[in-house]
Order: sequence, then structure tokens, then C-alpha cells
Amino acid sequence: MPDNRKFVIFDLDGTLIDSYECVFNCINKTMEELNLSKFKQTDYNPSIPIHKLLKAVEEILHHNKIPLKKFYSRFDSIQLLVCQRTSIRNKIYPKVITQGKTLLQSYLSLGYYIVVLTNKEQNVANTIIERLFSENGFVIIGRNTTKKIKKESSNVITRLREHNLDIDDCVAYYGDSEEDVLLAKKLGMKNFRIMHNCSDIQLKSFSDTDLGIGLSYITALIKVFNHLSTSSITNPKYIFRGVTQRFFTSSSILSAEIEKINKNEKSEYPIFNELKKYQYSKLKDSEGKIVPSKLYNYISKLIKNLINTDIIHTNGDSDLYAKYIISLRDDNRYLFDILSPQYLRSGAGVRLNNHYSTHRQQDYLWYVRNLITEARRLYPKEIKDKELDILADLQHMGAATCLLDFSRNFLTSLWFATQDFDKEDKKETGYLFCYDIIRDSILKDSIEITNKNSYFLEHIECALNLTKKSVKYNGDGTYKFLVWTPDNINNRIIRQDSVFLFGIEPFKLSEHNVLVIPIPFVWKKYIQIALKNFFGISSESLFADVTGYATSNEKLQSMSIKTSYFNESFFSESMKNAGMENFDLFQKGTGCLMKGEYGHALDYFFAFESVNRTVIRDIEKGKFHTEYGKQLPIQLEILCLELLYSKGICNKHLNNNLEIAISSYEKSLALTKNLLVTYNENQSLYSQNYFNGAIKLTYTDFIDYLSNKLYKILDSYIGLLLDVKYHIQAYICIDEISSMLRDKGIHFSNMLLLQTSQNEIITLAFLTNNTDAIKQCVWNDISSTSNRENSIDCPFIDLLNSFFKHLINLSKESDESQYQTYLEKFKEEYAAIENQDYDTGDNVDINNSAFGLNRHFTAWNLCDIQKAINDFGINKPKKRKIMLKMFSIVIEFQGLIDGGKIVEKY
Repeated sequence: MPDNRKFVIFDLDGTLIDSYECVFNCINKTMEELNLSKFKQTDYNPSIPIHKLLKAVEEILHHNKIPLKKFYSRFDSIQLLVCQRTSIRNKIYPKVITQGKTLLQSYLSLGYYIVVLTNKEQNVANTIIERLFSENGFVIIGRNTTKKIKKESSNVITRLREHNLDIDDCVAYYGDSEEDVLLAKKLGMKNFRIMHNCSDIQLKSFSDTDLGIGLSYITALIKVFNHLSTSSITNPKYIFRGVTQRFFTSSSILSAEIEKINKNEKSEYPIFNELKKYQYSKLKDSEGKIVPSKLYNYISKLIKNLINTDIIHTNGDSDLYAKYIISLRDDNRYLFDILSPQYLRSGAGVRLNNHYSTHRQQDYLWYVRNLITEARRLYPKEIKDKELDILADLQHMGAATCLLDFSRNFLTSLWFATQDFDKEDKKETGYLFCYDIIRDSILKDSIEITNKNSYFLEHIECALNLTKKSVKYNGDGTYKFLVWTPDNINNRIIRQDSVFLFGIEPFKLSEHNVLVIPIPFVWKKYIQIALKNFFGISSESLFADVTGYATSNEKLQSMSIKTSYFNESFFSESMKNAGMENFDLFQKGTGCLMKGEYGHALDYFFAFESVNRTVIRDIEKGKFHTEYGKQLPIQLEILCLELLYSKGICNKHLNNNLEIAISSYEKSLALTKNLLVTYNENQSLYSQNYFNGAIKLTYTDFIDYLSNKLYKILDSYIGLLLDVKYHIQAYICIDEISSMLRDKGIHFSNMLLLQTSQNEIITLAFLTNNTDAIKQCVWNDISSTSNRENSIDCPFIDLLNSFFKHLINLSKESDESQYQTYLEKFKEEYAAIENQDYDTGDNVDINNSAFGLNRHFTAWNLCDIQKAINDFGINKPKKRKIMLKMFSIVIEFQGLIDGGKIVEKY
């Protein structure tokens, strides 16, 4: 940053906080102490600005002849006392605008000072800022006297000067009313860029999530391309190229500006006039001459800050950002002429420039010819293609050729422009080049698009010679470039949608009307996250061969962007408030879990748990606060629930830790049940214990999440208990869940399903001869047609319970002559169930009918029953045969339902 102190002004009330409720209560307390009538609760109206509320108070004071000083002195004392003694974050100022808070952090990260402007008394404002925001160094401009004063421009400027701040260095003003916008105008901010009336423009600070930030940028680019296509004679067809930074080369613009600086002449580019504030000696060499590269680096730094400032003002609005990108072409010529690259150079051109101080076109032709000849000589078995194919293959292997890499997919080029996202030491601006080849081909005749049968494929020298500068019939000197789309000769060309541009002359961007879009470093990480998560674009997908895989993991290569399985924004504020940290350990553990790397996943989960052991233990015990008084809101309970469930999955799959897996499932199940029972929307328990973050989770979504999680845990947990033959434990668990669901009134497709699960457990107990379970577990006599707990009937439930009952009876039968009778009885019951006219209810959508539910029930895992029948029949082959025939009938019924035949029949 330059030596001057750039800063941003934020209004406190309405913009960063909503203090209406607190002010309203403090006014009433003050009125009560002055023996005046308080405002009624019916007068409470947050839509009325606070200054109007205070104006009504002043009229009451004037009528009762009470000095304003006396009121405000007492009022400020009460406010300060409330702030100091109460948890501000959730009780006094419940509506902290977290988007505005994120915007503050964005400005701070860019090196700006933050000025908070308020009518509150200085001590009150100091306390609010200290309690609500962890950032330090805010300049707070409040009242120093007990007299109510307005935020007049003269007062603001005076207070700014006390902090050595010049209003000319104010970047932006954020307020929530027209009064604030008028004040910003009165202040006469010369560098003011965008007026923000926050009643109309929601503060978003780019977007709410890392994924959203990157997607916002990509959406803006799409809108830019759409805009450009509406103002062109030809339909544009773009090819794209992405580079991570501008590599400095000599510049005629810089040379001309250096000459002007030496002559003390004014530049047509505003950016150069900033140099008057800089010590020229830092830009000069030992001979006192300005060094072009130093000048470029300094100008580059200034422009990067301007770009970041402009982007932050768009607040993540893709429409605003699209307009900003388009405006660069007209309003900020310095970006294209100075900061952006002026030429695109092939690898061969760069290599020759680095080796020779000057080189001729003949040197260029010789280099390309020699590259192909040597490749064929050294690797005759591998190199057999046409000349352009050979160059394309070498290019993708990393060789410096005459070809310029482009892509038909701008997302691919965007990845290449942002792949250095973790180079924090350099923070280079990237560039996306968008070249409309149809425009140049039709309107300017400077592009020729070759086809796969072109003569140039086999004769590269002829192709390059064709692109030399020549004189047209109108006398203009011109030259061509060739655009060539290769065959799919390797995986990289396929994955990268490759297209190549080549020619022997320098490719000057301005002569081909190439749209150059700057990509600030602060955006690169977010773009990479969006590209991987939304579009599946990563180094693994673009370099789809062994060589590519190896080079994408070399020692200097950026680490791949991790997939964020859980939204960090949802948990971050709650974790910070409770003193939790290292969320990335949990993310990495989830990543390993998703890949089936259960051992590594457990390592990460244990590491996360050890770092945050105290808080997690408090949550497991059902506490709402830590021993230090820190709140444990719903977000952290969800985080703990996911941790316990994930540990259960890992230990189950590792197979040698089944008891530990059972323990983890039990803890996660207990926490889920506790959350379902504890929180009640009607009693405001949910809102009281939900920590206001950047992302809101409604009560309905919260209950849906818990219900779905309950069934997932139950499915995995019960399956594990049955594997280890803990039948009693499984039965009791389902019994407790059924009771809890009924008491809570949680909708479930059919409670008969849970009761049928218990009957299956009893059946398994009989087949495995578990006498303890047989004695303790009670059979549920279920018939869906007689049990009207739900308004729809379930034929598959009837069939399953009949099947289980016949299995139990057959397992107990000792008379072999009776075995067949059980099968016949079951066949009769199957026929009755198949032919019964099941009621789907009036006006019920078929997809939500009994048969829709039956489709869900057909997913019933009967593997445990099949395995138990086989094990049971090792020494009882006749019983086993009959049981398997009954089993086949059930499977047949499943097949009918899955095939839709029963739905059609009914």
C-alpha cells in the first residue's frame, strides 16, 4: 500500500448491528427513572429509524421541561451498563449482520483501516465493537458528550483528522439509510467509487461460502460473454487461454512514460501521476535511469490494489462484477495497456528469447524443424505421426514448441490461470485471454482455420511461412495466424478441449481485439474450489495420464484443492466462540471416509477430537455451555454428531473394532434422540440455542436433517448388532426409537416398518437359537389392513410378517411330515395378499401411495435372513429347503413391485 492511509467508513446501527431492541429498552428504563411515561410495547417498530425514535423522546422531554443533557447522561450510562454485563452477541444485539462482518475482514485483509461512525456515546460504541468483533484497530467516531449530536460532515472530518486520516483517502462509505448516503456526498469523497445504501444492497462480501465466491466469478464471466455476443456482427466463437501471471517484457508504453517522467510531463494514464508521491530513487539504477521492470512492478502493485478495491465493492453480485469487467475495456485503459500482457508468445519464442539477445525468423523455423527431426531420430518407435501431431504431443509433454495452447472450454483455461493459488509469497494476478476467432476470420482475414486434411499437417515450415507479414491489395501490411484443432491423439488433448494457435509473427493482443480479463490473486483459491466441486476440473482430470499425474504432484506444484464436504461457514462462528479449532482435520477425515480409507479417516478424526476434546465431551454429556461459559449451539452439536457417526462407520468397516463401532453408533444415536427431544420451535428453544451465522438453518430443515440422520444411524447400527448377534440390544433400540418418534410426533412413512423390523429380529433369534432373545423379545401381531395407524395399506408388510411367522413355526417344528404344510399355508396367504384390493386412500398420488412406499420396502435387506436360513439348515436340510422356497416367494413379490406390475394391477 502507498504511504497514505486508505480507509473505509461503516455506519454502526443498521449496517453492522441492529440495536433497535436494546435502544428501545434502554429508553424505557431511562424514562422510568425520570418518572416519565414509557413507550408501550405496541409502539415497538424496528422499521422506524432510531434517530426518529429519539426525536419522539426529545419532544416528550421538551414538553416536561427536562434537559436533554440529563436524559442522555442517564441513557448512556444504562446502555454502557447493559453492554458490559450482558452477552451482547445473542441477547442485546441479536441481529449482527455477519455479511457486513465478513466485508470488514475482507477490507482488513487488503490493508485498509476501518472507521466506525455512530451517534452512540463513545464508551458504548467502544464496548459494542470490542464485544462483537474480534478485529483490533477500528477507529470509532461516537459522541464524547452527553448532548445528542448529528453526524455532520464537519464533525466527522474533525474526528478523522484526530486520527491522521484524510477524507480524500476514504475508499467507500457503508450506511443503511438515505441520510447516510447524503452524508457521504457532503463529505466530498474524491476517491469514492460506489455509494452503498444498505437498505437496497445487501452486504455479501463476495458471497457466503468459498464455493459461492468462485461460482460468482464464473457466473459473471458467462454474463460478460453473453453481453459481448449481443453487440457483434458475427456470432462469436471464443477460444481461451489462461496464464497465472504477466511475465515482464519490454514495453513501448513504459518507454514512452519513462520519457515523460524524465521531462516532468503529465501522463494520459492517471496511474503514472501517482508516481509523484513516490521516491524516484527506488525506481532508478546506479546510473540514475529508471528501470522499466521496477517501474512495472510498482505500477502493478498499485493496479492490483485498485482491482481488489473494485471487486470488493461488487459484493459478490455477479451482475455488478460482469459490468465491471466490461467497463475495463473503456474506462481503465491502463489495465490493458500496462498491466496486461501485450503479446502472446509460444514456448519456442520464449526459449529463443532467453538464449539469444536477438533471433531471426529463420532461427525460429530451424528450431521447430530440428525439434521434430530429433524427436523422430531419438524415438522412432514412438514418433510416427504427422508433423503438427508430433508438435501437439510434445507440447502436452512440456516441450517448447511453436504452438500456443488454447481451449474451447473457458473453465479449463480458468483453471490454468488460477493454478498457483497457494503462492502466498507472490500473489500474482492471473489472466484469461478470450479470443473471438470468427470475428478475425470473417471481418479481418487474419485467421485461417485449418482442417484435419490440411497440407500443413505434414509440412510445418510451409504453414509458418504462410503466416509471414504480407501486403494486401489495399496496401495494408498484414499477417495470418493458423488455428488448428488436433485429433484426440492423447488424453490431455481430449480432457483439455485443446485447440492450437500458431504463426511466425508476434501475436499482439490489441491487433486481434482479445478480451483480457484480470483474475486477482484473492479470487484464485475460490475459483479452483468452484471448478473442482461444481465442474470436476482439477489437475487429475486435465492431465489424464501417468506423466501428467507425476508432474502435477512434483515438489513445486500447488497442492490440489481439497473438497469441502461440510460447509465451514456454517460451523466457523460457533467453533470460534467455543474455542474450537482445526476444522480442516475433520474435513480431511471426511474426505478419507468418502474414499473408503477408513484407517486414515480415523487418524484425522482422532486428531480433531484430541484438539477439541473438552468441548466434544461437554456436547456428548448434553451440556449447553462449556465450563468457561461458552455457548454450545446447535451447529456444534451437529458437528459432534457427524464426528461420532463417522467414527462408527470407520470402525465397522475396519472389522476388528466392532465393539468400538457399536459404542460410537450408540453415542451418535443418543445425541440424535436428545436433539430431537430437546428442541421445540413453539418454545423458541431452537432459536435460543442457534448461533446466528452466515448461513441460516430453519427449524424444519433442522428436524428433517435429524430425522434422516436418525434412520441412517439406525440402519447401520442395527445391521452391525445383527452381525454380532446382539438381538436383544437391537430389539430394545428399535422399541425406544418407536416410542420417541410417537412422543415427538415426527412423521414416519409407516410405523409398521419398525415393528416388522422387530419381528425380523425375533425370527433371526429363533434361526440362530438365541434363547435369551427369544424369551425377552415380544412378537408384534401386525396386519396393515387392520392396523389403521396410517391411512394407507402396505401389502409387502403383510407378506413379510407372514413369512417371519412361518419361519419361526417351521424352525420349532419337529415333525418332518408337517414341513410341507407350512409352505402351502404361506402360498395361500401370498395369493390372498396378492389379490387383495389394498386401499391407497382418496386422491392419493400413486408415487406417494402404499405402492410407492412398497417400492421403498422392497429395498429391505433380507441378506441376514437368507444367511441365517443357510446356517440353520446345515444340519436340517429339509427345513432349509422349505424355508428357501418361502424366501423365493418373497423375492418374487419384491420383483413384481420393483417391476411396477402391482402398481399397474391396482
